[in-house]
Amino acid sequence: MARFIPENGPDNKKQSLGRANAAKFIERLFKYPGNPAVIKEAQRHILEAHAERLTRETGKTVTVEDIEAGQAPRPKVLDMFAGGGAIPIEGARLGCESHALDLNPVAYLIELCTVTFPQQFGAELADDIEKWGKTILKRTQEAVSDVLARIPVARKQPKAIQRTLRDGNETPADDYCVVAYYWTRTIPCPNPQCKGTVPLYRQTWLRNKSSGYVALKPVPDMGRRIMRFQVVEARSASALGFDPSTGSAGSSTACPFCQTALDGPYVRRYGDEKGFGQQLMCVIALNPDGPGKFYLVDESLAAIEAEHQAMSEHRAAEIERELGPSSLDEEIPPTGNAGLATGNSYLYGRVRIF
Repeated sequence: MARFIPENGPDNKKQSLGRANAAKFIERLFKYPGNPAVIKEAQRHILEAHAERLTRETGKTVTVEDIEAGQAPRPKVLDMFAGGGAIPIEGARLGCESHALDLNPVAYLIELCTVTFPQQFGAELADDIEKWGKTILKRTQEAVSDVLARIPVARKQPKAIQRTLRDGNETPADDYCVVAYYWTRTIPCPNPQCKGTVPLYRQTWLRNKSSGYVALKPVPDMGRRIMRFQVVEARSASALGFDPSTGSAGSSTACPFCQTALDGPYVRRYGDEKGFGQQLMCVIALNPDGPGKFYLVDESLAAIEAEHQAMSEHRAAEIERELGPSSLDEEIPPTGNAGLATGNSYLYGRVRIF
């Protein structure tokens, strides 16, 4: 901090002024994206302090230039629990010699990718990652194209964010590449006078960014006692006209048709004894005309996805028969790691991974 203490000024205020100057510099250093000039200044401060320390310890004059030329060691940073490698990366960025350790093999691999390989292979590594990423994506698309098939959806003019299969004013159909299926579990209402199908979604956001807000608006079908969903787009979250974050709380919810409360014990017991139902809320597809996505909510899409789901289950069964028993068939411990320390999966009847 001595480097931030002003030479002039009252002696009784120099320390406080030094702390204030240091805090302002740290604030500038932490801004993202980083300013190369500020980072260079921080490197200089660190190396100057390290040179002074080496001079005191060795009794020989050590300068910043000696450290930069490799004639004196750089300051060392040792992170024994490095995780993703953020501290070693920042230490190296500030001109230090970083060392990272971690017993977790996943963390170790991440550190190799974030700390070691970029320094070892240089800028060409980014090009290689992009090249092989595209190769893997292409191979994956070829391998699962029959399971995640393109859905023919008739276009409607003018372009709308919500598309259905039964819109009027149709132009020739196009194939939309599906990238995600948005499902929710369901459970029957315990009220015998209602028996509605209650969805258990926690929230219905599809896009929650300053560039645009899109969410599914729940619309109860009181005749069929099922929940339908409508895609709503707005420039602000408040302009949507409803709160997409409102859904089931924990394992409790309420029937949208008769307002009967479905408490946690009922939901868990039903899921354990009879199993939950499921409902397709939305299909997310790429825009074939450019950037962006389409959100498809037509109920007939559920039949298409059900066919894909059956194909997926058939393929999974074939792979399972080919590979034989695996650790995925084992029973989940009621307590332990992997997010299961509370044993919550048992409350919903989930005792095996698959």
